[in-house]
Amino acid sequence: MIWVVLIKLEYEVFAEFKKFKVKVENQSGQRLKIFITSGEGEFNSGEFKKLCEENGIEHEVIVPYTPKNNDLDGRRNSTVVDMTRSLLKEKNLPHIFWGEVVATTNYVLNRCLTKKLKEIVPLEKWTRRKQSSDGDSKSEGDSDSEGDSDSKGDSESDGNPASNGNPISKGGPDSEGGTFEGVPGSEGEIIQCAMMMDVQPVSIVEALKKKVWLEAMKEELKNKKAITVRWVSKMKLNPYGSILKHKTRLIARGFLQKSGLDYIEVFAPLARHETIKLVIVIAANRNWPLIHLYVKFDFLNGPLEEEIHVLQPPGFVMESKEGTVYKLHKALYGLKQVPRACNMKI
Repeated sequence: MIWVVLIKLEYEVFAEFKKFKVKVENQSGQRLKIFITSGEGEFNSGEFKKLCEENGIEHEVIVPYTPKNNDLDGRRNSTVVDMTRSLLKEKNLPHIFWGEVVATTNYVLNRCLTKKLKEIVPLEKWTRRKQSSDGDSKSEGDSDSEGDSDSKGDSESDGNPASNGNPISKGGPDSEGGTFEGVPGSEGEIIQCAMMMDVQPVSIVEALKKKVWLEAMKEELKNKKAITVRWVSKMKLNPYGSILKHKTRLIARGFLQKSGLDYIEVFAPLARHETIKLVIVIAANRNWPLIHLYVKFDFLNGPLEEEIHVLQPPGFVMESKEGTVYKLHKALYGLKQVPRACNMKI
């Protein structure tokens, strides 16, 4: 479930968070226990610290400007931003409507199937009520329990141009009952326009239910080819300039991989240079010994979740079996999912 609150100034964050906290606790019947934010100033004020202490909320702070440390939030933010940009471009809207389009994107995503929930949309899971065909779960007299946007004006999202607070109306400046050029007129048209931005199935289960995707899968299997490999050789020299060892790596041509077929997820956390420098400074200041470890073939120990085939390495092709390919069980240098497979193994 995604909530979006549009604000004009940073100091409004605290007041909006208090409203959000009361809202979600009343709707869910649960108390907020953990609050994860970046290390930026608006979330580290004395007011926030006092509120968290008084309510027993654990405030987890990640390094500023490192979305990789908050995987779920980073992916969600990218989805919202990309879909918003697509809507603006599709309808040739000016960036003054950024906030309104973000709210529309959030509205649609909360009513779309996800890989985790599968047969139910996030809004139905949150409200515990079945959505009607027009996407509305409320009846007359019901209170607003949807996790959509509360618009106050400007929106903050990755430095993109923000809305100036002008609402989208159906009538132009000099007309009555007309519409802005390129702006969908009804809620249904808005949802249809947004859904056209991402018509791909969200899961394999959904794709298998539709004949067009099933036929596309069969066609792809007919044309599925094994990934080629190559040898990369290099001489390692010692400090005196003489040859220390001859080193060779078998590299897969990962650029031939196709997203969704040869790999699904490639994200893997990495250490920032700032963190490494900080550790070195602390160790030097306190006279701690530093030990550098090199794990040989660490990338070759990550198990693969996808089914990947590679051709036989040049120079090692088996006689009378030239057309045979290898099925990989563990990662190989060059594959796009190698860092993630290695990290998951560790």
